[in-house]
Amino acid sequence: MQQTGDTSQYLAMSRECRQCSDLADSVTSIYREGGEIEVELPKIEDLSLVGTPGKVTILEYDLETAPTVVRDSQGEVDQRFPGGVERFQVNVVRSRGGWFIVRFGEVDRA
Repeated sequence: MQQTGDTSQYLAMSRECRQCSDLADSVTSIYREGGEIEVELPKIEDLSLVGTPGKVTILEYDLETAPTVVRDSQGEVDQRFPGGVERFQVNVVRSRGGWFIVRFGEVDRA
């Protein structure tokens, strides 16, 4: 998504996920304004099940990202992100034969 600006597949994986929509909107805005994002695919490590309250399955994982650069329409650097490892939590639900994200966000390391 960040490499191409096409958020359709990403959004198809979510259901009423505000965090997902916010991220997709940011990416769409950058590309719509003629910018681009230089990023490598992240790596997911240490995936673990936190719990299953009701119909929600809660997972936590470490996301390792490389340094990322956001360029404006003139090719100038607009933002830089250093990369590194952050802990995330994602809540998913099973619906109509698939799994869908309903919430995600960064969490403190235990």
